[in-house]
Amino acid sequence: MSSTIAATEQVNSRDENGKELTPDLLKRFRADFDSSRSNRLMQNAVTQTIVSDVALNRSVVTTTDHTFSHLLDDWTVTNQKKSGRCWMFAGLNLLRVGAMEQMNLKEFEFSQNYTLFWDKLERANFFLEAIIEMANRPVDDRTVARLLDYPLNDGGQWNMFVNVIKKHGLVPKSAMPETESSSNTARMNEILLAKLREGARTLRALAEGQTNSISIADAKCEILETIHRILCITSARHRRTLTGSGTTKTKNSRATEKSRRSSSQTSTFHCRSMIMSVSCTTHESLVRSVAHLLLIN
Repeated sequence: MSSTIAATEQVNSRDENGKELTPDLLKRFRADFDSSRSNRLMQNAVTQTIVSDVALNRSVVTTTDHTFSHLLDDWTVTNQKKSGRCWMFAGLNLLRVGAMEQMNLKEFEFSQNYTLFWDKLERANFFLEAIIEMANRPVDDRTVARLLDYPLNDGGQWNMFVNVIKKHGLVPKSAMPETESSSNTARMNEILLAKLREGARTLRALAEGQTNSISIADAKCEILETIHRILCITSARHRRTLTGSGTTKTKNSRATEKSRRSSSQTSTFHCRSMIMSVSCTTHESLVRSVAHLLLIN
């Protein structure tokens, strides 16, 4: 009994020092809130409208001057949407500048779906080769476990971008536009991951001699063909012939130095081959190579 009284006195002591949320304190908070007319007004507004809109200062909006002495390029913003392709978009946007200048186009994009297609297929091949190479290791080996954990995510970096386009080149976005799967890659990645893990199990079984129905090389080829088929379905594989159109820029003779207007005309461009092959390592040389391979009629 004495211990209970001591504990109660200890709690009351903490409450007096403001260390606990007591009923009296909460009652005071509620009374203070309800007594404020502005609090009730804000509550009514924010329950139906987002805070940023309610907090918008119209006087600041209406008095902001949007006239500038220097105008930046007004290209359409590229959008990776619900995918992890930021590295890919960044690389293609670097090349986009040189291509647009070379072709005198106001609007142009390289296909991000195209590079995604080849990146996924190359990653699948890398994964399967690694599984074959480490088939003698236990499945709970840290490297094997890491490979099986998630071998096919969207993330990447500059050297990966360079390797993809050095081998497979680039195409205009009109030749292989975005699809639901390329813009929202989660479900496609789940399917690819399931197939790759299934393939890894098959390859490890063959390496261990559990079955001799097919060679390891042939089994790997069949798995890759399945991955290729999935990617073709989800990404709508590029056409065999590439012909696109863009909007060229022509300067208005009456334009001032501070502000220039553009009149547009449609011009057809062709690639020198089905895919623009690139053989270089730095982004400066990539820009030069890609621009060189694009021609204007």
